[in-house]
Amino acid sequence: MMSARAKMACVSSAWARARRPSSPDARVEGPRVLAHLRCCVEAAEGLVEQKKSTKWWWTCQTCEQQFTGEMRDGLANAWWSQVCDRAEDDWERLAAAVNLAASLGRQGKYDEAEKMQREVLAVKQRVLGAEHPDTLMTANNLAASLTRQEKYDDAEKMMREVLAVKQRVLGADRPDTLSTAGNLADSSSAKESTMMRRRCSARCLQ
Repeated sequence: MMSARAKMACVSSAWARARRPSSPDARVEGPRVLAHLRCCVEAAEGLVEQKKSTKWWWTCQTCEQQFTGEMRDGLANAWWSQVCDRAEDDWERLAAAVNLAASLGRQGKYDEAEKMQREVLAVKQRVLGAEHPDTLMTANNLAASLTRQEKYDDAEKMMREVLAVKQRVLGADRPDTLSTAGNLADSSSAKESTMMRRRCSARCLQ
């Protein structure tokens, strides 16, 4: 079995310097939790092997609720560090990348999340096809990262492409289609609000 430090080391990641995993001896503290990250990493490894499910990288083995905060982010880094040197189309590497991108987004590191989501999207488009549900989900997540960075034009373009595919493949009244339409509307609204705020700021500075 790999040592805890080896598990946490990423030897071939384009984002290694920006995504150093938490120390395996770090404690994650909160009002109801005091745990070593190393212990949770080892528990996740054992459960993934035993139960053949990767959900244990973000799910508590005791209560089966999802981790939050620093523990979830630490586990996301740990999982990615174990699989980052695999082939780009390895299914577990893709899953860990999606999980880490979500973690980065929760931390407000939208530019880093965008970089990872773009890589995942390119692989899924090549391997699964542009209309596969997993590909469309990744495109949605990328559009959300773009919106949060106020890259509204890029976000809207991507969401319109996703919406067109969902309308054609799933139908206009399906929940997934309506959700994407709602995201597009929210992005357009955020764009208008940002432009209005900038115009008001410009007038105030005159």
